[in-house]
Amino acid sequence: MTVAIASPVTGAPITGLTSPTHTLVADTPPKSNAKAWIVSALGGTQTNVRAHTLSDPFSITVYKPEVPKALPSKNPISGAYPSVPVNQYAFIIRKGVKIDSTGILRTMVIRLLIDVPAGADASDAVNIKSALSLLFGVGWAEGDDFSDLSVLGVL
Repeated sequence: MTVAIASPVTGAPITGLTSPTHTLVADTPPKSNAKAWIVSALGGTQTNVRAHTLSDPFSITVYKPEVPKALPSKNPISGAYPSVPVNQYAFIIRKGVKIDSTGILRTMVIRLLIDVPAGADASDAVNIKSALSLLFGVGWAEGDDFSDLSVLGVL
């Protein structure tokens, strides 16, 4: 399997956006262990939302570990594992946002990091999948609440 985000992406329900869609176009990834896309067009009603430009980015980049880590051997005497390494996966969204009424832009960065302990991919894949199902299900169901949290600071 490979990450291949189908375009357009239907956005989560958020107050103020009506049936938001985001058309993605493949971009050059920053590293060989990544894939990247830019938002080239917007659909639905997203008044004042801007698609990607160089100076006003709207992009997503997905990273996998550069060198996957393996589960180390157990200590032959104690049977305990030494420090168990993790394989880190990342989803990063960059979006240009205006920081004042004159339209000065800065880049907002959203980072989702997933640290999978080495060995879990082979020994407990179903629980990794279940945790990710929960994460993205909550993200979809609570998109409006997360947007309010980010704007209003109310948890």
